[in-house]
Amino acid sequence: MRRWMIIGLLLVLALPAGCASFSDSARMGVFEATARSYERAIRWSEFENAYGFVRAPAGAAVPDFEQLKNIRVTNYDEIGAKLLPDGKTVEQIIRVQYVRTDRMAVRTLTVIQRWQYDDKEKRWFLQKGLPEFR
Repeated sequence: MRRWMIIGLLLVLALPAGCASFSDSARMGVFEATARSYERAIRWSEFENAYGFVRAPAGAAVPDFEQLKNIRVTNYDEIGAKLLPDGKTVEQIIRVQYVRTDRMAVRTLTVIQRWQYDDKEKRWFLQKGLPEFR
């Protein structure tokens, strides 16, 4: 009887740890879906849609979407991503190749993006604005 009580106690103590790993897993699943949607918007040069993933700091300038109409993304690659120890921040490195149609210039840029999970809204936000296409 005592052995069953100990096993039951161990199961009760292990339950919160299992729930935490499930919520971490669920949060990362949401991140993967968010990152794919953002990538799709950038890849198709839909910058207004991509800006919907951004939580820019107060007072930050909104991109000039009219000028961004000259940008055509030709390639988007995720180089790597890592979950930071807080479990709610992801640093992602991306490489974007694009053409400026007004200058017919091909350019490549590498960006370190920082994504932050918002517990209240249950979604991920990009902490800086869109990549700086020059």
